This record gives sequence, structure tokens and C-alpha cells, in this order.
Amino acid sequence: MACQIRKDDKWLEEKLSVVNHIGSEVECNIERAILNKFGGGCQMPIGVYCRQEEDEDEQLIYKVWTAVAKNAKVPPVVIYQESKSRAKVVAAITERHKSVKSSSVYITRDLRKDDFFKNVLEGNGYKVQGISLIDVRRLDYKDRIKDKKIEWVFFSSKQAVKHFFEQDPQMGPVKYAALGKATAGEMRKYGARAEFIGYSTDTKLIGRQFASSVTGVVLFPQARGSMRVIQQQFGSQNHVQDLVVYETLKKEVPKLPEADIILFTSPSNVIVYCHAKKLAPNQRVIAMGSATGNELLRQGVEYYTLVNSFDDSGLAQAVFGM
Repeated sequence: MACQIRKDDKWLEEKLSVVNHIGSEVECNIERAILNKFGGGCQMPIGVYCRQEEDEDEQLIYKVWTAVAKNAKVPPVVIYQESKSRAKVVAAITERHKSVKSSSVYITRDLRKDDFFKNVLEGNGYKVQGISLIDVRRLDYKDRIKDKKIEWVFFSSKQAVKHFFEQDPQMGPVKYAALGKATAGEMRKYGARAEFIGYSTDTKLIGRQFASSVTGVVLFPQARGSMRVIQQQFGSQNHVQDLVVYETLKKEVPKLPEADIILFTSPSNVIVYCHAKKLAPNQRVIAMGSATGNELLRQGVEYYTLVNSFDDSGLAQAVFGM
């Protein structure tokens, strides 16, 4: 809630200061500073949201999401920035919006008709291509759930959700957890609700948070050859049960697209691409998650940007931020 008072009304200012939240005031001031940079008014198609959080060293980080459109008929440019400095995060957001320049983009997934990622980029002059370099094959897991006392089921991807539930699992009462909003959204299609959602793109951090908050055995539906980043954060592997429900296979793609920016959505896509084609020095690379980033490093790609979140908006923010 915000209140606007007369500048010289010191009595009311003193009374309201009792219920004032300093953190919210700081966030609001950052939002207003950015709006002022754009000359923002009620009629402008612009949105700003700021949130301050503590990092692992208990230092404050100011995270800012913005959406700015030229007019009401054009999709907005969505940009995310973070900094430990209030002034720097304001400057970074405004400068990034000024320097946005349309480019060609290739994402290693098939595009949908209602694809927000594609639509928001193309609406701002970008050329977008999307082709997955892998096929997914379901693997039967019946009679392979060893521990009948499972308390949690943790999903790291939409594919894990799909190939787990479509085999009609016979489970007792369990709780569900998900890596990211997109995975949690996929679960809802099967009538399951995530009681834990890891929102960070730091998979190890999510693993530590989840491991410290649960007891009992956790089932992990996953791909064959999974890197098991979440599971490795558990102090005891006695609380972990892996369940392979699908595998990825190389897809035959006649010709890989040419693009200024390449967004890799999984380690498997990185492997297939890098075995078929060498990245050019001037190409800019984005990785969806730390596991994908680590695979890029193994393939000799040292410089890449990590997405801020795994949903379409987070992917678009990464492209606009290049």
C-alpha cells in the first residue's frame, strides 16, 4: 500500500512512518527512479518490479524486471538486471533498453504457435528459429520403484513430469517438488501441485535448499545419464532414489541454423550442436541452467550468459540483455 500526502504535513508523515517498511521503500524508490528515466506516466506501456534479496554471503542484491513497449500495440522489450548497488542497477536497466538491437536467434527447442519467446522477440524485429536437436523416448519404469515409503517426488524437467505421469504411477500419498515454474506448470496438467518450487537458476542452491527442508525418501524421475545435480546436494544418498523415465537421442538435422545468438536449452543439445558445428567467435551464447553451462565449458565454450529463469519470459530477457 502507498499513501500520498502533502509535503508540509509533518504530523501525518510522522504517524505513517510508524508503519513504513524500509525494504519496500527502497524497492519503490528504485522502481520510481527507473520510471523517471523513461519519463514514465500512467499512460505509458511500461512496467517495473524490484525485489531485494540476500545472497549466500548475506549481502543485499537488487533484482529488477522491466517491460517497456514503444506503444500499446507492440510487444514489450523485457529486461532483467541485478546489482548490489541501487544506482548501478538503475543505470544498467536504462542503458540496456537504449542499446537493444534486433538480431537473429536460434533456440534448441521446437517452437509452438503460442510461443511467448518467439512472439515477443519477433514483435521487436528479431528473427527467431527453433529446432530441437534431440528426440525423447519414454522408458518403462514399472516395478522399478524400489522404496515404497517415498515421501517426495522431485521433477527437474517437463519431460520427467510427462513420462512419469503418463505411465500411471501407483503411488501412495506423496508431496511433489519442481525445478522452476515451467515444470510446476506441467505437473498441474496431471492434477499434481508442487509444494516446493525452486525458482533460482542455480541448481546446486535449489538442491541444498530442498535437501535441508525435507525428510524421508525422495524419488527423482529423470533422463538416462542425468547429471544428478539436485541429488548430489543431499548429505546421505539413502534419502535419494533415482528413476529413469526417458532418454534423449540425437536427431538428424540436415542443416543447423545460422544465428547471431544461440540459446542452448539442455546439455544434450550442446553436445549434438558442438559435435556438428563449431561456434563462430562473434556468436553470443546463452545457457538454460548451470548444467547446460557446464557442458558448454566442457565443449570449449568459455563465454556464455545464464538465463535468469527457465520460463519463456526469462529466456526472452536473456536475449534482450545480450
